[in-house]
Amino acid sequence: MQYCTECGGLLEKRQIDGYGRFLCPLCGKIHYQNPLPVVAAVITNENEQILLTKRAISPGKGEWALLAGFVEIDESPPQAILREVKEEIGVKGKLGKLIGVYEGKTRIYGPVIVIGYKVLMKEQNFSLNEEIEEIKFFAPGELPPLAFPSHEEILNDLWRIHRNPVPTVDVIVERE
Repeated sequence: MQYCTECGGLLEKRQIDGYGRFLCPLCGKIHYQNPLPVVAAVITNENEQILLTKRAISPGKGEWALLAGFVEIDESPPQAILREVKEEIGVKGKLGKLIGVYEGKTRIYGPVIVIGYKVLMKEQNFSLNEEIEEIKFFAPGELPPLAFPSHEEILNDLWRIHRNPVPTVDVIVERE
């Protein structure tokens, strides 16, 4: 980052709020560099196999990943994940539960915040877009290495939440 997006002035790096931030000395605008929000979908079939996509673009080109993408400026994370599902594999999904929020880092985009959702769908007549090489369902014990550590964390949390037994309480009442 070299120039101010407001006035075109040359930016200077200064300590502001304990961080090195870019500041425009002409107009005073601080140019924050925040992590980008990303959404990721866990989609399963009737056999509880997980849908993975082989990426056709960087980052992670040629590697397997959950279906994922950036949140656009005019949408919420739930809207973003449903849009990404429709754009990338051509089917309409239904929002399931929030699995969790994770940190990540990419060589291209820097830090990201990854929001994992379970996405439900009835149809499986998928079509690929230019971002995906291949779509395949994998059994949980047969997953290939994933492109992003945050996707592994999402799946681990989903299984931890899904497989924990339901807590119960037992009581013994004694009578004299």
